Amino acid sequence: MKFPEINNIIPICVALDIAIIGIAYPIIIDKISNIGSKYSSDYLSELFEKEFPQSKFGIKIFGKNISYFILAIYLTVLSFLPLIFKFEPLYDWGKYWIINNSADLLVFLTSTALIIFFFIWLDKVSIYNHKSTKLLNYLISKYNNSKENEENYHLKTINEFTYYAIRNQDIHIQKTLVSFYFDEFSKLQKNHDNETPLIYPIDLYQLNYNVTSELVDSHKNKLRVLEHRAVSGIWILGEGFSAISTSKESYTWLWRNINLIVEKTDFLKMYWERAHQHYDHKLRHIQGEEYNLETNQYSNQQSIDKRIEERKEFLEFNYAFGGLLMFKQNFNAIKFVFNHSTSLPPNYVLLPTHMTEIFEMLQNFSDDNNLSENNIEFKYHFSGLDDYWGQKIRFWINSYLALLFIRQFSLRPFMTFHDFKGLPNLPTKTYELNYWLRNILIFENDIKKVKSNTQLMDALGYNDIIVEDSTNNTFSKFLDELKTKIEEKIEYNENNITLHPPKVKQFTEKTDEILENAFNKYKVIQNPNDISNQDDVSKFGVNGLQTEYPKQAFTEDDSHIDYDTFFANQVVRNRLDYYIPNSFLTARTKRYLFKESELNSAIKKLKIDSNYVIVAINPSYGKLDLIKEFKDLVINLRSTNNAIQDTFFVLKKSDLPTIKNLEFEDSETEADSLTTRKNNVYTSVLDLNLEENKEIREKWLDRGTESDLRKQVQITIAFKTIIIWQNQRNVIQLNIYSQFREQGIVSELTDVKALE
Repeated sequence: MKFPEINNIIPICVALDIAIIGIAYPIIIDKISNIGSKYSSDYLSELFEKEFPQSKFGIKIFGKNISYFILAIYLTVLSFLPLIFKFEPLYDWGKYWIINNSADLLVFLTSTALIIFFFIWLDKVSIYNHKSTKLLNYLISKYNNSKENEENYHLKTINEFTYYAIRNQDIHIQKTLVSFYFDEFSKLQKNHDNETPLIYPIDLYQLNYNVTSELVDSHKNKLRVLEHRAVSGIWILGEGFSAISTSKESYTWLWRNINLIVEKTDFLKMYWERAHQHYDHKLRHIQGEEYNLETNQYSNQQSIDKRIEERKEFLEFNYAFGGLLMFKQNFNAIKFVFNHSTSLPPNYVLLPTHMTEIFEMLQNFSDDNNLSENNIEFKYHFSGLDDYWGQKIRFWINSYLALLFIRQFSLRPFMTFHDFKGLPNLPTKTYELNYWLRNILIFENDIKKVKSNTQLMDALGYNDIIVEDSTNNTFSKFLDELKTKIEEKIEYNENNITLHPPKVKQFTEKTDEILENAFNKYKVIQNPNDISNQDDVSKFGVNGLQTEYPKQAFTEDDSHIDYDTFFANQVVRNRLDYYIPNSFLTARTKRYLFKESELNSAIKKLKIDSNYVIVAINPSYGKLDLIKEFKDLVINLRSTNNAIQDTFFVLKKSDLPTIKNLEFEDSETEADSLTTRKNNVYTSVLDLNLEENKEIREKWLDRGTESDLRKQVQITIAFKTIIIWQNQRNVIQLNIYSQFREQGIVSELTDVKALE
């Protein structure tokens, strides 16, 4: 086969290469350097750097990563070397045409590759410098084809196009942007399982915030569709009628957006209209399906409860929104909020229809309530208001609630079930009633401040209501009647509320634990032999205690911190820890008083061994070090009898007492309805309001108690502990002399006799 001759390939290729490298390349490089400047984009140039052949080859040359296009230039230049240096062939290739023309072919191939790369590169440069519409469509196409898990600059760049469109009022790309974001948010909402609240990517949250910020700063906006999508919250809350659970992150960003538009009434109207529609349609109550009589729940009860919580959270958010309007004194926006409805007769779904909703929300935002996360200053930060503790924020939200209270008196019922000025439904639990009562006292001042705001009252047309209140004390009468009802219910609850069995159980279990630990503590002084059946003994008794205590502590709706431990600790402190150590004073057979320096010597003179113990009661700091030679024999006890200080008892182990609890007779347990606990300890918690405990109640009256016994319980921790000492014993008491106490005459060491 005869191959064609190669002619003029070098001049042609070299001319083209020179044109590309020397002329076109520098011009286009200038274009590349300006990519993104038109749109004030930080990411557009980054995207171009990832385009082929501008993307990096992955191999460093001269310490730098080079692009595929630069690599093609290098290879083309290198292909000229065989033409410059004429090398003689090592072998006679003769008939091999490709080998014989390899230098020309190499130039041809590298030049061809360079030209192809150049036109691809030129096309990409053209796209990135083209009109915004074409470039935006290209970026959206690239974004839709990108992998979900890779860091994607396309979305960030598309967002920058949105900011550019607003700043430059570029209406040509509005439709493309709105369509893209509709698809993007809808895709996330449809693909979400709704088992958990939906959290959008941070770039979409940031987009909404930045667009809103740009629109607030824009004096004239032609991009109305984009404007409505951003400021109304429709992107975050979702379009259509399918409900998406709003996450805490979404509420946080939505609140930030509202802080931006709070002084732009037109924007606030867009938000309120959307919020009204969202609550009325997407968050409407879920109807129960099949009802289970055994569980008293519907088959879809979980969904029902979840929707109730979603509605409550959305209402809380918008009551805080009202507080922000009060702080910014945007009375025109408040007027719109109070009058916006999409139905006839009007239905103001985000405003209260009954006083109950106002006072429940008042409790929700009070200091006594633990709001979600309980950081109102972070959850509902008011722009322009420094508030580290949330007190000022609560004031403005409560001011809005006070305004809603006044509004109730302006409403006229158009349905038979409407009762705008009726007393609210009261909570059932006593501690909640007490919170309500306290909050109403504060609320009265908030109402006075709001109704004295003549500018606000004029804007809303409430002057007639204020005049009516001034004449007839309408508000005061309502609040006084409400306070009376609350006080009556508290009184009724305190008298008739029943004890909560789990709390009574908790009390008895804690009593078991505390008393058992207390008795175990005294096992170290227990005689190794039981001497309770001996005749020649002395016995000392310790009994339990009985007291009255507020019944509310043992009810379900109360939160007394130490209701379950306070009495058992008191019994241990005042009975066991007092009388058991005190029995050593009664049992002593001889007493000495020595100075600190003589204490160790005195014990030595007693000549004790391992058959003896030294019971130290209330030794001061460092006093045990005085007898560290006998540390293996020392038993350290603490007594609540302050008269016993730095006292040491030396006795044989066989002379230690026997301590035991006696069993009660049936008649004794029946008298106070005692139940047997561990170690012959008995407890009871009795409601003194019950008729069955009338006799016990009368006993307390005979004792002269001043308490309202119907609000009290009788608590009993009963035991009969006996401390038994042998009459034939030898118990030596040694005290350390102190100049601050009257103790008698100091003993001499010669007075000490060895123990037998």
